Amino acid sequence: MSSTEGLSLAQVQYQVIKISQAVTNATAHWEAATWEFASNYDRALIRFKSVIDNQKELEKKAVDYAFTAMSLVGGSVLTATIAKSIKGYLYDKSLSFVCNNNLEKTFNNVYTNEKVRSIVGGLYSEAERAVGQRMVSSIKDSIKRYEHMSKAPENSSFSALSGMMSYIKHRQADLDDALNNSAESYLNSIGTKFEKARFDGYNKIVSEILNCKFMYPPKRASASHEFEISDSSQGAISKIQERIELSMYIAKLLDTDSVVRCYAPDPKRKVFREEKPIHSAPSEVRYPNNIPYRGQGHNGELTMQYIKYSDYGRKVGEELNRLADKLYNRGQIIKTGWILPSAVPDRYALRKAESLANILGQPYSQSFIPSDKPVISTDSYLLNLTEYQKSVIKKNSRY
Repeated sequence: MSSTEGLSLAQVQYQVIKISQAVTNATAHWEAATWEFASNYDRALIRFKSVIDNQKELEKKAVDYAFTAMSLVGGSVLTATIAKSIKGYLYDKSLSFVCNNNLEKTFNNVYTNEKVRSIVGGLYSEAERAVGQRMVSSIKDSIKRYEHMSKAPENSSFSALSGMMSYIKHRQADLDDALNNSAESYLNSIGTKFEKARFDGYNKIVSEILNCKFMYPPKRASASHEFEISDSSQGAISKIQERIELSMYIAKLLDTDSVVRCYAPDPKRKVFREEKPIHSAPSEVRYPNNIPYRGQGHNGELTMQYIKYSDYGRKVGEELNRLADKLYNRGQIIKTGWILPSAVPDRYALRKAESLANILGQPYSQSFIPSDKPVISTDSYLLNLTEYQKSVIKKNSRY
């Protein structure tokens, strides 16, 4: 038998069974890590809701809070992929600028092999757009239940991030379907002129599955993240939960600014004062500046421009400062008044929040670091791969 000679029915069936078992094993690891992240997110969301005491805001910006947590605290290809898929649905567009660097860093780390993108490629396939829409719908629907909840759900089906579990099942199904279809196609072609091409196709799929990052599930965070006992009714509070909660306060603070522009009278202009949200981060060059009053002007000229900041809330500001100082020794992010129940931000506070977001997104802060070992090695005797198949896998792999 030559090195490129095909496989028998028994060999193919054996490989399909073993690879499918490895995919199932990887799925179980992903589900465990995802539920750990989702359950910590739910607990953080309950605490955050009790502090801001505003269900309407929670529903309005549910996608923003999920995006920020997955971008800055997730650290895995799964959270990064989902974050990218829902970025277009954000209420506060400045979040995408703040979180984008960390997302790109995550993708650059895990998608070093261009050839695996077609099979686990996040937004690199059209089908993922529907995944993003389903995830957004899931977040918005589930968040409505939180109005009367004082305790995080214990069932993943009721989690605010329940869509993440569905996403994993979709990925498992994609891999299994690709493997079974390529195997069946090859077996049906044996003895025909298509045999070699179908055999190459089968080996390519096997290579892509074994090399793809789905087979490198992250380590569960609880093994390396200690718990602290709280005096509150929430009980044990993990570092992951606190970081997720901190990401929510950052998201809320970065949404407090808007730009107000005033114009001189003009018969063609219906509005002489307009207020619009700011879609750029505080550190960006294009972030608007204050323009002092220029006089009355004429014909609709811009006479004044200033940045308006909405009240952040003293209680919310105190929680932000507490977590920022406790987790990263960052001191005071926003000034909180002792007399009035307010905390009015300024650009300096927003820039400190942006800086804190960048620190939160650093690799050493990530909760679910991708494993550097697959659930099954391509050299494993359990797969019963031929030397030719091993050479194809090695050729396709850049890890």
